[in-house]
Amino acid sequence: MAASRLTGRLDEFAWMTRSIPQPCSTLLLASTDIFAGGKAGLIRCWDAEGVEQWDHQADDRVESIQLAIDAKPPFICAAAGAEVVRLDAATGKRRWKKKLEGSCDLVVVRPDGGLVVATSSIYDIEYNDFMESAAWRWNGEGKRIRLDRFDERPWHLSLHGKQKALLGIGRPRCGILVQDESGIQHHPIAEDDPITCGCSSGQESVIGHASGMIQRLKVGRSGIKATVLAAASESATAAVNINAESVVDGTEAGFIRMSTLAGSEIWGQQMDCACDHLCIGFEHESESTVWVATWDGSESCLISLNGKEGAELCRFTSSARITTLTSLEDRVAIGDASGTIHIIEADLFRRRLQELQASAPTQQADSEDILLDHHRRSSLQDRLRALRGD
Repeated sequence: MAASRLTGRLDEFAWMTRSIPQPCSTLLLASTDIFAGGKAGLIRCWDAEGVEQWDHQADDRVESIQLAIDAKPPFICAAAGAEVVRLDAATGKRRWKKKLEGSCDLVVVRPDGGLVVATSSIYDIEYNDFMESAAWRWNGEGKRIRLDRFDERPWHLSLHGKQKALLGIGRPRCGILVQDESGIQHHPIAEDDPITCGCSSGQESVIGHASGMIQRLKVGRSGIKATVLAAASESATAAVNINAESVVDGTEAGFIRMSTLAGSEIWGQQMDCACDHLCIGFEHESESTVWVATWDGSESCLISLNGKEGAELCRFTSSARITTLTSLEDRVAIGDASGTIHIIEADLFRRRLQELQASAPTQQADSEDILLDHHRRSSLQDRLRALRGD
């Protein structure tokens, strides 16, 4: 199996490579711009061709960036340290910032810019646990609409419709919190099974649990309906992603599986080590691609899979850990702990993959020559040790 793997160089496959002077913590791809956030608070914007547009220095680590694409003018909101900051998308000019209680973890923005929701959590070092969390709600101009406090740490945040915010929470209650202008309600969709991650696309949301179970959420007037898309597995869900047709999830033990939105498993595959990040990317040979980032403690690996059956297309290795992974239309963006950002574009990926496949017999022959040379040297060393009486 290992001999048949195609290993490429990420810098040769990348349509564009950019960097920030600190570890990359989050990326946002938009139709006309690329936004990157750093571990030390830098927010940088490039246009679609890679020309740098502006920088903004926030107070601390940038956890999330969201775009109000239909606002006039468009703007981004970033969760950075203990603050939420609103910046003009075109210029980076700051319009407002809000101080939260504890660290700001997640932020979402309604496309028209009329609503901003963020979560914060307070971590107690003495107890080594999160003690209190909150959901904050503002209008686009920064006027606070409401604040709700609760005990659980949110691990997923999404907007449904014009007013409802969904928060996937951990212990003690687990389940989903739904916040709107009138208050916040708890929906116990999975007893004693903390939510570890989630993903939304349009009005669709999927969540992953500590048990490895994946659920699809439907929000109605009467409450939330949760449908199991994938059963519990041997370890916790580390990442989940969704598109219009399917869901892919990965566990801390490195098991990757793809399912339909109706809950039928398409395929499942075991990776070499833990899944850090994943996303569904552009189509290749009329099938979607799945991109998985793994980490074994010393080396990061980015693996591209065929979405139809999970067959490996290509892999890339690096000593810098991949810290964020996302996609939009014909692009996949990868950020790592060195601050390097690679953008892979569909057409260039197909050409590079064809070139790599064409050179595969030569690569295999080279590998066999290296292995044979290793055996020869080992045999010679054995004979020398025998002559010395070792």
